[in-house]
Amino acid sequence: MRARLKPDAASLAQLLGERVFAFAGIGDPQHFLRTLEASGIEVARTRRFDNHHMFSREELAALAAEAQREQLTLVTTKMILRACIAAMTCPTGIVPFAVQLEFDDRAKLRQLISDHLYKARERRFSRR
Repeated sequence: MRARLKPDAASLAQLLGERVFAFAGIGDPQHFLRTLEASGIEVARTRRFDNHHMFSREELAALAAEAQREQLTLVTTKMILRACIAAMTCPTGIVPFAVQLEFDDRAKLRQLISDHLYKARERRFSRR
């Protein structure tokens, strides 16, 4: 099955026309950066961190200060922002870039999920 990341309309509207400082601590940060650029967002500066990086309050504050000094909008993935908010380490001013996974053949995806659920249910009830 083929799918692609589609930028959330609200995220896109908030970032178009802005010069951004993008940072990410995900498995493929380059994919995140390419998605920003392919969406027409000007990525002026980047910072990559290891996958599942646990951002400290100090790191995030330093990133925010650097973005402010360079008059850039600080942007990251929605998941990273959600994690730092939950850990109460987020400074204000970080913009999340939300995306949705869009499948080319949604009917095929629904059928695949339905088939797997049916088989799982069948196995569960056959064991009784």
